[in-house]
Amino acid sequence: MQRNPGAITIEGELKQALFRSQAIAECNFGDMKKVDWMRAARTDKGVSAVGQIVSARLVIDPPGLVERANQHLPKDIRVFGYTRVTSNFIAKQMCDKRRYEYLVPIFAFNAHAHHDRETMQIKYVGTHNFHNFTARIKPEDPNAKRYIISFTAGNVIEVQGMQFVPCIVVGQSFMLHQIRKLIGTAIAIMRGCVPDSIIEFALRRDNDVNTPMAPELGLFLDEFFYTAYNKKFSNSHENLSQEGYEEQIKKFKHEVIYPHIAATEAKDGTMALWLHGLNDRHYPYFAIHREGVKL
Repeated sequence: MQRNPGAITIEGELKQALFRSQAIAECNFGDMKKVDWMRAARTDKGVSAVGQIVSARLVIDPPGLVERANQHLPKDIRVFGYTRVTSNFIAKQMCDKRRYEYLVPIFAFNAHAHHDRETMQIKYVGTHNFHNFTARIKPEDPNAKRYIISFTAGNVIEVQGMQFVPCIVVGQSFMLHQIRKLIGTAIAIMRGCVPDSIIEFALRRDNDVNTPMAPELGLFLDEFFYTAYNKKFSNSHENLSQEGYEEQIKKFKHEVIYPHIAATEAKDGTMALWLHGLNDRHYPYFAIHREGVKL
């Protein structure tokens, strides 16, 4: 999502399209601080989004801004709509929960009969110290404490002849690589590469473990929730949600995001290669576990 000079980014394309739609004046285009430009999340390279929220002071007249912006955007970037917000709105901080989805190719699970997806759900849910599920954050850093609301696996779906299990993660906020590490560890458990006690072990502040990180390809940001904001300003401002855009969003997901994930997996074997590496990797945790040290 985030602008990156020299690289094509969603943010760069979106700013350009809004400028060409006369929503941003030329005198402000060079310095987006002038229009209070903010994004709710900086999705990483290779991570898609269907529910990104961007806030800015935009010129919305003449009518038809959404259509104009979409004319100037590539087919894999769409504006669904806009909502008036308060003048002190902060897209990132005012969001009280986020939902991400990860499409896991069914072959990745190779689940052993005694493993059941429900067991994983219980281990991640709640407030924990997730320092082992991110990069460069010390265990004692208060930022490592995060609240996971739910971690569930949906029904198998078929995309371009390939079967996937959508894993849905809902949390207050996430750290860098956190969701990919939650999914990677879950897959490693399902495949019997690591014992399921790895989660409990990794969530302890004093333990240091290199948790497996799933590829970026299957991950996408699904929705942001502004429950507290909507409640507070219900009398003066319209609801900030995906309400009314459900059909468009579903269509975009099924016609753009899912096929992109399936086609790239088929072409590059992203997950297949990662799984191959997963079997060969040695996690310090195993050594501790094998030596029979009581965890």
